[in-house]
Amino acid sequence: MNHELRLREKIFSLFIFSLFLLWTSLEGMSQDGKISLSELLRLAKERNPGLLALQEQIKAERGRVIPQATLPDPILNLSLKNMGATELSVGKEMMSGVGFSFSQMIPFPGKLRLQGEMAATQAQRAEQLKEAYAWNLNRQLKEFYAQLFYYQRTLEVLSKKKHFLVKALAAATSRYSLGEGTQNDVFKARLAIAELEQMTHPVEERLRAIEGQINSLLTWPIDQSLGQAEKIPIDQLNLSLAELLALAQKNSPKLKEAQLIIEEQEKKVELSRREFWPNFMIQIGKDFKGPFKDMYEIMVSVEVPLFFKRKQANLLEAALAELNQARLTFTSMEKEIQAMVNENYLQAKRAEQLIKLIRQNLLPQAALTLESSLANYQVGKVDFLALLEDIDHLYSYEREYYHELSELWQAVARLEELTGLNLLSEEKK
Repeated sequence: MNHELRLREKIFSLFIFSLFLLWTSLEGMSQDGKISLSELLRLAKERNPGLLALQEQIKAERGRVIPQATLPDPILNLSLKNMGATELSVGKEMMSGVGFSFSQMIPFPGKLRLQGEMAATQAQRAEQLKEAYAWNLNRQLKEFYAQLFYYQRTLEVLSKKKHFLVKALAAATSRYSLGEGTQNDVFKARLAIAELEQMTHPVEERLRAIEGQINSLLTWPIDQSLGQAEKIPIDQLNLSLAELLALAQKNSPKLKEAQLIIEEQEKKVELSRREFWPNFMIQIGKDFKGPFKDMYEIMVSVEVPLFFKRKQANLLEAALAELNQARLTFTSMEKEIQAMVNENYLQAKRAEQLIKLIRQNLLPQAALTLESSLANYQVGKVDFLALLEDIDHLYSYEREYYHELSELWQAVARLEELTGLNLLSEEKK
């Protein structure tokens, strides 16, 4: 009986564990099988190991600030002064005694402050690194999400096109059986269907690869299937190039980090200049001499930077070179970001114009043309090759429409990373 009870408990535990795994694998997916971009972004903040690692780095850098601005540990010395080595002379000889002393190294004024400021700047750099990584992570997820949307819609378009080709095949077969069409029309329809099925496999492959990329960023199983991507409610970029450039100059996490590197190197140069000045050592001690009067000692020692030409001067020269490097790197990065903003702005505006053209002109005209072509083919006024071309035009335009939407979203996602501004929002639905 006990054995049967334990078996039931194990089965129940396994059932609960299986439910937990199922819930975990479906986390981020809605009940209707759709996958939300906002939910993916939220999960990335909680699960991405690179982002979590940078959070730990921030803690580590913050923990170094106070120690860097704190005096070196003092030294406690114990000593025994004895006349001769054969017997203890403490209390018998005036020069003998047991003593202790306390010594403290004191850096030249300003050095500790600069060391603390440098550590604080390094902590701020770690925070900017995390900020830059978070924007990069969001950009990757949004790009992959846009591609996921495109390939899923492409499969839908190919499915609709196949359905229409099947209808065209039925019409061609019907006309051939009535002696009004040719057998060649039937062969062309079957060939078009076969070619369409062949086109589907690379799209499905690419779709699985995109899902694997998203899964890797969220530490999900690499082969986990995702839900249906939803349309992001943006089909035009409302900001001008000048506004985007100004935002990038002000908000770019990479530029902020580069500026902090300059500040850190400036402090390093100032600290290197102070290294030409000596540090001090203060020592206070007391010797216990038994029946004789105790002896007290106060001593001040000064480091002598005797080899400053070989040591301090070269360290200062290296610090100045690093400062110049940081400034030049900032300028280079600034120009590179401006070029990238310009490039992605042009890509977004090009996609925006094509989206408008396809949606307002090409798709409606292609749909009307196909409807007319199918009707005319059934009465023998249009040849079958023209009908196939009209079918191809409609669904090529529809596929291109989804492609340009995806391209627009990806360009805007890259602009988000460059400007530190969230432009792709799902709240407009």
